[in-house]
Amino acid sequence: ALALARRSLQAAAFHCGEFVAKAVSDLAERLATGDCTRCHMQHQESGKSDQNRVRTGNRSSCSKLEVEMVFPNCLSGTTHLSLEVEKYDYENELGWDARLTVNCRADGLSLFMCALDGSDDSHDALICNRAGLLSTASRVLGPAVEVHVLLHVLWRTLCA
Repeated sequence: ALALARRSLQAAAFHCGEFVAKAVSDLAERLATGDCTRCHMQHQESGKSDQNRVRTGNRSSCSKLEVEMVFPNCLSGTTHLSLEVEKYDYENELGWDARLTVNCRADGLSLFMCALDGSDDSHDALICNRAGLLSTASRVLGPAVEVHVLLHVLWRTLCA
């Protein structure tokens, strides 16, 4: 997982200054000495089917992905990064519902959370901890790195 994250960061085209580009490049190199401490995918599905395997009645499914990695900071120490993604959908004769929740943490502190409700967008939520992102950015990439760069780096690292 860390090797894929490293390749993803090395292939990224960041439109930023030389300092930030160097910080991202250094992080990609430090990922080689990191450790993926957890990578777990779980999927559950329930529902009724007839003899032709056509679903009848209630149907639901839930998928959950948990990833944790630890890698060295730019100056000293390490950062524990975790991502939890949960997808749920349900369908019956009365209708359907779906939900996607993504939560990213660094050293136990929530950086951002996104929740999307498929049937009612009034329940959607996006929470971003700017102070937590700034703190993590300075530890992981160095001082004076902008938050949007860290978000891009986190996304590419965790999606790998």
